[in-house]
Amino acid sequence: MQQLLPFLYRLALSPDKKDPSLIRAFEEVQEAVKPIADENKMMVPILQLEESMGLHEEYTERMRTRTLQDEAFTDVVKALSENGIRFIYIKGNAVKTLYPEGCPRQMGDYDLVVPDLDEFWKLISLVMELGFDYQMTPSFGILNDEVVGVGGFFKQLDNCMIELEVSVGSFVMGEVSWLSGDFWGESRLIDINGVDVPVPSPEDMILILTGESVGNKLIRLRDAVDLHLLLAQPELDYHKLHARLKRHHLDMEFYQLIQYYEQVSGQKANIPEFMLEGFSNRLFAKHERLRKHFYHYIPYNVDQDGVFTALLLQVLNLYRNKFTNWTVRRKRLKLVRFSEKFFPVLARYKFRILAHLIPVPSGDPGAYRWIRLKGKMVVRTPVGWFVASCFGLETREELIELDRAIAEHCATGSEA
Repeated sequence: MQQLLPFLYRLALSPDKKDPSLIRAFEEVQEAVKPIADENKMMVPILQLEESMGLHEEYTERMRTRTLQDEAFTDVVKALSENGIRFIYIKGNAVKTLYPEGCPRQMGDYDLVVPDLDEFWKLISLVMELGFDYQMTPSFGILNDEVVGVGGFFKQLDNCMIELEVSVGSFVMGEVSWLSGDFWGESRLIDINGVDVPVPSPEDMILILTGESVGNKLIRLRDAVDLHLLLAQPELDYHKLHARLKRHHLDMEFYQLIQYYEQVSGQKANIPEFMLEGFSNRLFAKHERLRKHFYHYIPYNVDQDGVFTALLLQVLNLYRNKFTNWTVRRKRLKLVRFSEKFFPVLARYKFRILAHLIPVPSGDPGAYRWIRLKGKMVVRTPVGWFVASCFGLETREELIELDRAIAEHCATGSEA
């Protein structure tokens, strides 16, 4: 694997996929390299190289699919812009504009951030009008007295679909931390099919790339390629970047990202010494899980809420992860449901361990508000009503009963 990653790195940044030396190197490692490429989100350069060798046309088909998705996303961007909705375009689809011509970046969904909940409701209304539906219903929590969260949407196209992931107020980094900042203050515009779309500054794009790595089990090769292109931006301000990394307790993660980048690229990163000094001797530097908890999660949450809450969040997150795993595996569900009495959905929401919202059809839209009905928390919003849930284990009968209760609540004009 140590030899395959540098090959993939070179392949991703080489516009000439007919280069004989690339083809010879690929033929020597063809069977071994594909699983590594898939794991590292680097299959598109492999398919591009294979097509240049006349093996098949899967790369061309992928590019046709991406064109359809880009056109559908352009419709979304136009609708948001025409209706004055404030948003910023982040992560992969923002970075792809930096890739050399002939070097496409493998991508999945389209990631946006809106500044607050009001803009989120407007966005939902617009994308629903454009034919989107929920792929991941909204999940919310409270951070610094503001609602933060995320929702996912999809739309079926010809033989494919487009997926949107929309974050509210902040960008979730990992288990119990959020990346926040004024992304719009230093944003710049890029052209997407004739529409100007705001993307973050190079400093914020590296900050987001580093923050996203906190939630991943391993640093991916694609991240190293992205970092190479971002570090090459002439306007990059290392002092700004350093301050933002430290504020989010991401400086250790950035050090690890740089180490990985230098390993796979075979070149030294042009990073000022003040950003990297002292990290190599730190305890747990090489232990993935302990490093993230001791150098990121715990200090981040100490800054937010103090030592007691930071440690409590560690315990609550272990509980959340274990029970979520059981839920996914359909295991010990009675115990999972019983546990909600000790850490109910409203408590999760207030501790920014996300509460999931399940949409129900009845009830008149209104101002965002949490209400207790039939022993459950429901949420009224400008786009309709939702049942708040810890693990999504409500039965069909329970949801029907809550839907009736919401309809009666609205019909009588009741106030909680």
